[in-house]
Amino acid sequence: MRLVGIGNSVPFYWSAPDDNDSLPDGGWDALGALAIRQHYSRNNMTEKLRSFKARTPPDIPSGVWDPSYIGREPPNALCALAVCILPEFRTPGLAERVIGLMRSKCITEGYKAYIVPVRPTRKTEFKAMEMPIYLQMRHNRQFEASNGASALVAKDTFDPWVRKHISIGGRPIKIANTSVVIRATGKDWDDSADNPGMCEKAWKEGKVEINEYDGEEYVNVYDVPGTLGPVRYYWQKDEGVYCEPNLWIRHI
Repeated sequence: MRLVGIGNSVPFYWSAPDDNDSLPDGGWDALGALAIRQHYSRNNMTEKLRSFKARTPPDIPSGVWDPSYIGREPPNALCALAVCILPEFRTPGLAERVIGLMRSKCITEGYKAYIVPVRPTRKTEFKAMEMPIYLQMRHNRQFEASNGASALVAKDTFDPWVRKHISIGGRPIKIANTSVVIRATGKDWDDSADNPGMCEKAWKEGKVEINEYDGEEYVNVYDVPGTLGPVRYYWQKDEGVYCEPNLWIRHI
């Protein structure tokens, strides 16, 4: 017997399951932190709760998505965090089955919502393209008006993973702009890309821009494999920050 696929999900308490707009910009990171804290609180794991460190995206409403929220209510929603299939077994139907099993679990438990911060897999080929534009690109790579699954995503959207979720009933809700945030030194980013001097070269040759929040100067680094967009490299503090956008999709 061989394990060829796996799905990871977390149950959590959502105080506003009928309010899709309350889904956080913090996406994967925010939801994971919330679920862990709720689990610790619910099971009286005081020391773990006290020591737990979590990034707090600034947009999360207090009491709904704030990772510091420590209510003891039982879970009423499920969030899928990952679906992984071995490449040689990525035949039609297997990923759908994993997603469907999670959906069935959600129904069995009586949960009110099943949500997914979907990572658009082929966005890696369009790192300079803004997420809203990418989601409107059709399967033929054109941008003609179409009868979309929503105003956010074209019905025949280019991205295969987003398209798969929609094909089995998922509803695109909103973009989670900072779903995954990774911070590292320039050397660490260079090493991850197996590209010595990458960040320094980008600083010397790239276009210097200004951070919209604190006015710090940075350049975009596009050469890190697997990223959906650029890494912002701040020369003065030698830090590269990667903010990955995901798409919130709701199945229940």
